[in-house]
Amino acid sequence: MPQLVRHGPFQSHPCCYTSYISSRLPVSFVSLNPSNNPTKDIKSYNNNNGLIQSLCRGGNLKQAVQVLCNEPNPTQKTFELLIYSCAQHNSLSDGIQVHHRVVGSIFNRDPFLATKLINMYCELGAVDHACKVFAETREKTIYVWTAVFQALAMAGRGEELLELYGQMNMKGIPSNRFMYTYALKACVVSELSICPLRKVPNPVTMVSVLQACAGLAALEHGKLVHGYVLRRDLRAFLITLLTEIKNQGYVPLTNVVNYDLDEEEKERILLGHSGKLAVAFGLINTSKGETIRISNNLRLCEDCHGFMKFVSKFSNREILLRDCHRFHCFKDGVCSCGDYW
Repeated sequence: MPQLVRHGPFQSHPCCYTSYISSRLPVSFVSLNPSNNPTKDIKSYNNNNGLIQSLCRGGNLKQAVQVLCNEPNPTQKTFELLIYSCAQHNSLSDGIQVHHRVVGSIFNRDPFLATKLINMYCELGAVDHACKVFAETREKTIYVWTAVFQALAMAGRGEELLELYGQMNMKGIPSNRFMYTYALKACVVSELSICPLRKVPNPVTMVSVLQACAGLAALEHGKLVHGYVLRRDLRAFLITLLTEIKNQGYVPLTNVVNYDLDEEEKERILLGHSGKLAVAFGLINTSKGETIRISNNLRLCEDCHGFMKFVSKFSNREILLRDCHRFHCFKDGVCSCGDYW
């Protein structure tokens, strides 16, 4: 074997005793004949990561696990390589063996390896094992929580995920966008109603919900999500617009709301009137100076009428609105109906 012949004189070179060269030589031998038992001729290495990586790439996962079991002081990197390889080779039995080795090592409380183990069990479809790792992890970092959320979401165990979500909130642990996404995915897969979130969902969350709706052929749910995005943008724009025209003298006519509520709540209800939403949509989606045309099958209320007058003046736009009685042309703060309709 020419490589072994070359290795003979190479031993006399001082570089042979460096940690890097010492760790790479076994990898070379394994690559030449991976069927050999690496523990038979190789007693110890400064670093087994290279050997384990070579064995895993060659499809010799069980031999790599054997190297790990015979290593008295495995490093965190060694465990990480094996956990990843077990997931890639779809080997649950080897993964459990590596897990037991982690538990018996100095890294048995390491949240980083706990996260890796949960991810491994998730990919192998062993969600119960993933939940066990989570339960036995004392230091539950945000990454550990996120990993178990992903495992439960992929298994469609929405009720368990939501229960964990409640426990997390009670402990005051902050959520991240991935947790929201996994929670929504689990709700859709488990056919649960979408629970209200404490934070405004970001684009990643909304795209995830739309993808889930598409996968389930849930057209109506998809329309609801799309409608939510539009309403959220319109409401944010309306709040800004309301502040501007209030500075110019607009006062909401809360007396048109026939409910026993405080003034702030009445203003919120008025902000949701279809006429206001329509003019906000027009301002967002038309060019500057372009006439906004609105058709409404209901009579325009007094508050919306006053709102339109102030908006026409503030935006320097002409607003043509047809309600069930007549046309209204708002321009420069004045309506063509003379405030009689």
